[in-house]
Amino acid sequence: VRYTPIIGVLAESLYRSIFNLWRSRKNLVFYIKNKRYLSRNIELKNSERGEGLFVLACGPSINQQNLKPLKDELCISVNNFFVHPDFNIIKPKYHIFPGSHSPLSDDQYVSWFQEAEKYFPKDQIVFVSVTDKYMVDNNKLFSNQKVYYYYSVGEKQIRDVVDMTKNMPAIDGIVQTAMLVGFYLG
Repeated sequence: VRYTPIIGVLAESLYRSIFNLWRSRKNLVFYIKNKRYLSRNIELKNSERGEGLFVLACGPSINQQNLKPLKDELCISVNNFFVHPDFNIIKPKYHIFPGSHSPLSDDQYVSWFQEAEKYFPKDQIVFVSVTDKYMVDNNKLFSNQKVYYYYSVGEKQIRDVVDMTKNMPAIDGIVQTAMLVGFYLG
């Protein structure tokens, strides 16, 4: 049988379809196993309705900005913002970590979480990917904070409604995920 380009295209399309079905099934099984941790997020839905929300990121230029005026504002910080000199002045109500990913190891993530604990006040609301829950549990992390889990995997399409009790769109950056959390908060 002579190979033709159309057969190659059809074979590749079939492979992608099968792979996407397998991945969807795998994600669904993971979600079902972890949905009890996500269901708690319902208490956050629209809890900040009508409030403005500032997302505090960690780019180098942020050190040149006066952030003290955000002291009484509703803020969600991301990544390593907890080491910013104004963290304890601003006191962001929320902090979100991205899900673990290479090239960082589990040990590096655990160390990062432990470092963050030193900065977080009691009852700090912390968002952690449910894929990293085992690290929090196995290392007894964030025992003085309120931990909520989120699940973000799969499609990169934002639907009309963000629902943190289910799978959220997989966005490329934690700042965008923080914005989705903000939408959910109202």
